[in-house]
Amino acid sequence: MKFWTRRGAIAWLLWPVGLLFLVAVCVRRLLYILRILKSSHPGIPVIVVGNLTVGGSGKTPLVIWIAEFLKSKGWSPGIVSRGYGAQIAVPRAATVASDAAEVGDEPILLSRRSGCPVWVGADRVRVAALLRAAHEDVNLLILDDGLQHYAMRRDLEIAVVDARGFGNGFPLPAGPLREPQARLRGVDAVVSHESPIKGFAMRLDGVDHAVGRISFRVGSTHTIEHYAGHVGYEVAAAFRGHRLAERSCRLILPLARRHGFDTLWITCNPDNVASRRTCERLGAELVGIVDVPPDNDVFEPGGERKCRYRLAL
Repeated sequence: MKFWTRRGAIAWLLWPVGLLFLVAVCVRRLLYILRILKSSHPGIPVIVVGNLTVGGSGKTPLVIWIAEFLKSKGWSPGIVSRGYGAQIAVPRAATVASDAAEVGDEPILLSRRSGCPVWVGADRVRVAALLRAAHEDVNLLILDDGLQHYAMRRDLEIAVVDARGFGNGFPLPAGPLREPQARLRGVDAVVSHESPIKGFAMRLDGVDHAVGRISFRVGSTHTIEHYAGHVGYEVAAAFRGHRLAERSCRLILPLARRHGFDTLWITCNPDNVASRRTCERLGAELVGIVDVPPDNDVFEPGGERKCRYRLAL
């Protein structure tokens, strides 16, 4: 929809309907959180890849990459997809020999490129159960475009944002949003595909190349708030000692506020004196020093403990 790209007359005309849609979406999610609406877990790890807007955003290539990566690590993933564009009366397998009219184009691509079992259907919970029954070796599920499919509980959520961003920022039908932008704060990872949400390069006047990089993690998961932090930065050794990290952090604080944050968590190794001073100059408060669990992705030799700084915005 062309009017989804700006807040024109049509978008404002549809805004009241979009507001009702937004309320319905939020109430529905709350009912699942409170377990009033039934949800279930398939009994093996579930990774959900999705987005907040209508249309493609690069989810399929990411699902393929995740599947290939997991296979290289010894996992046996299966992929569950809706099969958009196809008339699917009952859940079924999608293979390279399938008819696109029966299972959809993307599931066939997923099957060919990933080499994993791919099943399609509207009821993702039932599809997952049938996939597991047919492939007993599958020990992990990837749910393609399943961010809003709350009937299936998940262990990891990945949101994809592409170059279109969030359009005019309005919910359906006034805009492209299926959920509010604040939903990104609850996912485990945001993958930016040429979108405005990305890391930032540090540059100095008179220097024609980046001297560092800073990123802002849009999320509020346990790992982010306790071990990784919302802000990550790195300054080239030759340019350290000039408070570049502090200055860069201050530049992204308005971005954090626009995403609805009133508190940021910044972590660093206890022996990283420079980073600790950066946090203190920003006005962040040291809350404590925590041990990083060995099975956490943030854990690395030399980084077994993290200082947790809280920065009020």
